[in-house]
Amino acid sequence: MTGWIVFAAVLAALALLSLVRLGAQLTYGKDGLIIKVRVGLLRVTVFRTQKKPKRSRRRRAPEGRRVAPRQGKSRPAGRRLAGQTEAAGPSAAPKQPQEKAEAAPPSAQKTENRPPSTHTQKPGKHPPAAAEAQGNAPDGAEKREDVTEEKKGGLPLPLLELIDFALDAVGALISRLQIDTLEVDYTIAGKCDPASAAIQYGMICAGGGTLVAVLENSFYRIRRREIRAQVDFEATEPLIWLSLSLSLRLGQIVALACRLGLAFYRKLKNQRQEEEKDGTEASDQ
Repeated sequence: MTGWIVFAAVLAALALLSLVRLGAQLTYGKDGLIIKVRVGLLRVTVFRTQKKPKRSRRRRAPEGRRVAPRQGKSRPAGRRLAGQTEAAGPSAAPKQPQEKAEAAPPSAQKTENRPPSTHTQKPGKHPPAAAEAQGNAPDGAEKREDVTEEKKGGLPLPLLELIDFALDAVGALISRLQIDTLEVDYTIAGKCDPASAAIQYGMICAGGGTLVAVLENSFYRIRRREIRAQVDFEATEPLIWLSLSLSLRLGQIVALACRLGLAFYRKLKNQRQEEEKDGTEASDQ
């Protein structure tokens, strides 16, 4: 009985885990481009064009109160060092240390007493620098030769089939993606040329409906969309604010990966069978 309870609990946990949504959020505005990764309710920023300004950790002093800067510890003028007597007046100068006679270090003395070296090289041997100058390589060294490998090309048909399969996989992934939010706010600058600004406003309003229709046919669904356009007759440059959020359930990702992996395995198996068949026919002839 406990085994069935554990099995049911595991199935329930997997079912709940498959409902977790994974996605990405893209925002563009005054702060530049910001890309966030979404895992359930958790959002983590992975890319930002403009870095966030660091906050200063200094504590602000309360109003009406000034904090004096810290300085190094200074010795009071009234105190005297230990060892000084009261008889020594202000005119007494501090005692200077006696100059010690400069003595040569022991290492220099040892080198002076050491007899000159009588080491001579054997006539048959040369130092490594001389050997390199003469062009003779040292014993045991191997000469490296650049070996150019021949590049063997393949038939273009299998590559085209792989590209076609990749495009089908991308299309299947896009058809299951859900657009949670699509917000576009475009401000047209109309100070320099108000007539062209009015024409742009009409074109954006007409193109926005077409864009929404294309997105609805391509993606799974669009939960919330807002495309706004306005004309600012006092602005000299156009402004745009964009927010796009895409998500997909974890269960959909696993099911799609299994389906695409099985289709890819079948394609490779059929390709190998065709190659073996062509090889047997060529050998029979």
